[in-house]
Amino acid sequence: MNGTPWPVADFDPVRRLRVIAAGTPGAAVRETVVPAPFEQVWSVAADLERTMPQWLPDIRTARLTPPQGTGRAHLLVTGHTRLRARFDLDLTPGWCLMRSRFLLGGMAAHPESAATTRFAFLGAFRLPAAGPVSAVLRPLTDPLAARSLRRFRALVEAVADTREAAGTATREPTTRESVRAAILTSLDFANLDMEFPRIVHWLGRLPTADREGLMDELEVIARTDPARRSDAAYLLDDLGLRRVDWERLS
Repeated sequence: MNGTPWPVADFDPVRRLRVIAAGTPGAAVRETVVPAPFEQVWSVAADLERTMPQWLPDIRTARLTPPQGTGRAHLLVTGHTRLRARFDLDLTPGWCLMRSRFLLGGMAAHPESAATTRFAFLGAFRLPAAGPVSAVLRPLTDPLAARSLRRFRALVEAVADTREAAGTATREPTTRESVRAAILTSLDFANLDMEFPRIVHWLGRLPTADREGLMDELEVIARTDPARRSDAAYLLDDLGLRRVDWERLS
């Protein structure tokens, strides 16, 4: 030994996620560059309960469990098939790693410039045959992953646009056009189970003619809009928007 210290690799979060994927059979990291500052991107990514169901199509709800004692927090995820998974959660700025009994997931972000951020996410099975299984499923999972990245980028942009237009993240829509825009954004990106009380509140504050006009428009969307019909029908029928007693709410 000559006293010269060993070089230490300073991995940013995205590179760390690539290393984990390289050592996990069947794992894949998907990446995109988001045209937004790191703080803006990570504020959306780290809001797990609210945003994960908006950009990951196989997730219906996500619920955080606070850490007990010195342990880590946990995330309970429910899919659209009602299957559940409980993840051990490691969440720090720019980094999120989630492990359940059978699944491994992760997100990472790193600023590429003052106005752009590289965002990556990882998904993998924790099974003995994870490599072959993932290879068989890749023709299905790759398009879903690409769609998820597009939804994430759109969600970051939508949050930024909403804050810029409103001047605050908490201002509520109060006109027919602003409520219409908020409902369409919910159909495109939101977890409707969580958004339903807010949608009822927005509609309930509108004049009767405006509310009925928007309800008619939702009926048309549920019948004719290929991209939104299933979500509109879920909002109207499963969640019960068309059964709301508006007079009782007023």
